[in-house]
Amino acid sequence: MNQPKHTEMVYDIYLRKSSEAEDRQVQSIDDQRREVREFASKNGLTIAGEFEESQSAHHPGRPVFEVVVKRIEKGVSNGLLVWHANRLSRNPIDSGTLVHLIDVGKLLHIRTPSHVYGNTSTEKMMLALECMLAKKDSDDKSDAVRRGLRGRYEKGLPSGVAPLGFFNDLSVEKGNRGWMVDEEKLPLVRQLLEMLNTRGYSIRALLKVANEDMGLRTFIHKKQGGKKIVLSNLIGNILKNPVYAGFFFTKDGTRHELRSDLPRAITEEQFWENQKILGTRGRTRGQTRYFAYTGHATCGGCGGSVTAEHKYQIVCDCRHKFPVAKRTHCPWCEVAIENMKNPKHLRYIYYHCTRTKDKNCREGSVQEVYIDDVLATYFKQNLKISKELHDWCIQNLDTLGQRTEQDDEEKKAGLQATLSKKQQEYRELVLMKTRKQIEDDDFGVLKGALKGEIEDLEGALKKVGQPLNHLGLKRAKRAFEISLGIDDIFRNGTPQEKKGLLLEIQSNLTISGRKLNVCNTGVYQKIIDGLLLAKSENSAFEPEKCEANKGRNDVFDTVCPTLLPEHYLNIPLFFNRQFMQQMAQRLAVIKLMQRTEGK
Repeated sequence: MNQPKHTEMVYDIYLRKSSEAEDRQVQSIDDQRREVREFASKNGLTIAGEFEESQSAHHPGRPVFEVVVKRIEKGVSNGLLVWHANRLSRNPIDSGTLVHLIDVGKLLHIRTPSHVYGNTSTEKMMLALECMLAKKDSDDKSDAVRRGLRGRYEKGLPSGVAPLGFFNDLSVEKGNRGWMVDEEKLPLVRQLLEMLNTRGYSIRALLKVANEDMGLRTFIHKKQGGKKIVLSNLIGNILKNPVYAGFFFTKDGTRHELRSDLPRAITEEQFWENQKILGTRGRTRGQTRYFAYTGHATCGGCGGSVTAEHKYQIVCDCRHKFPVAKRTHCPWCEVAIENMKNPKHLRYIYYHCTRTKDKNCREGSVQEVYIDDVLATYFKQNLKISKELHDWCIQNLDTLGQRTEQDDEEKKAGLQATLSKKQQEYRELVLMKTRKQIEDDDFGVLKGALKGEIEDLEGALKKVGQPLNHLGLKRAKRAFEISLGIDDIFRNGTPQEKKGLLLEIQSNLTISGRKLNVCNTGVYQKIIDGLLLAKSENSAFEPEKCEANKGRNDVFDTVCPTLLPEHYLNIPLFFNRQFMQQMAQRLAVIKLMQRTEGK
């Protein structure tokens, strides 16, 4: 054996803590440091240096460990002091390096508070065995994790924390937790993705909308979260996340479909279109032609996406019309286009199926002016309101969002009394079980029923006195603002204004049989339903022509106390059945008063 450069034992302390699951139950670096220092002090050990790192020992290549090895090779130290042998290695390469250093006499021994590994066959075998047992433990845990992840992927769920718009179900044990839908944030994420799909917003503009207009914040963890979304988070976790389109990829590139009961924010076609827009650097790319309704319309024949194209035609002096594409002369009189005296230039925009989903789709095309007219007529009939009705709605929205303290206290007292009663019944049931006064089967049924009632009551108590949903109130006010001149936007607005309005209203268009069908969601559909209900209740109610002379708003004001629905946070419930019925009656009274004054 080679002799060391000095016979005095000089130790290097090595401390390691991995951030991976294998070492979550192992003492922290501070705890290791305290124990090895205390051991060195009691035994009078000479310490040359102290080294620590937070890295897994499952694979070779730890930089701090390599520094320690080089110090031993140079003779700076000839002993290692660690909390446990598995702190040094969990892989055969590093274990072999340590045994080799002991063989050649450069490393005299490795000490822990409970054992010494020196240059004997038994001790070297024990050192190698400790390290190999640590490796096996890591391998077993890795296999278990991979097995669990495969099962999770097969269920249609990615690993890790749920993205914005979803929650991890914390009521289930760890490892089997599914996702729950965040009903408030998922529509906002959907709106962001659709805004990107319009090609009308830069990434910076989307970031501003997300933080300032929507009030989105990062997920709150134990020690962090609840902060504004940063650019990298927006791009990597939202705009480039395929989960919102209903699928995801694992590290090996395998594609998995998201669980079917979880909603999709956008279609897969929209997702891939967004990736083209983002490009490789997350920057939006321009578009030479901008169409108002692409991305919002689908083909009624095959369910595929709809595209648009320009068509240009000329009416010649000979009164014949022909397409301009690849023509320089009139096909009828053969006069060159540049020599025509009074040519009439025509421009059309046609929307038709892309036929990517079904190459044999036979759905025809429709002109943009037809879509403009249908949407303008539809929203004028179903959503447009008068200035007077708009002013009254805006004025009373704030009243709608307020909660009366007396009502809250009465409701809370009633719920608390019922909860106390159910909790007492539950305690009495447990006592009956303890005294064997009830059968196990009966006890299980009654226990489950009582626990369910108690949980429902506790949930209802938490909702009493919740703060006003300012975002929902803002959306409702915005909806009434748009309802004033919505038809004019579709008739005279720019393509960007039309697309932005459809995005705001969350309207989906379907072209079928060369006709347009409109489907709305969200607060606007609630308003449309409410207005239609009011019309059915009272034919005198005409939202677009509703008037209120000076002082007549008092009639509306008398309705305000009855407008507060039980779940006031859901602003779209503003137009509930009771409210619209009473409004129609009040409007009938106003019209009768106007006719009486006219006489």
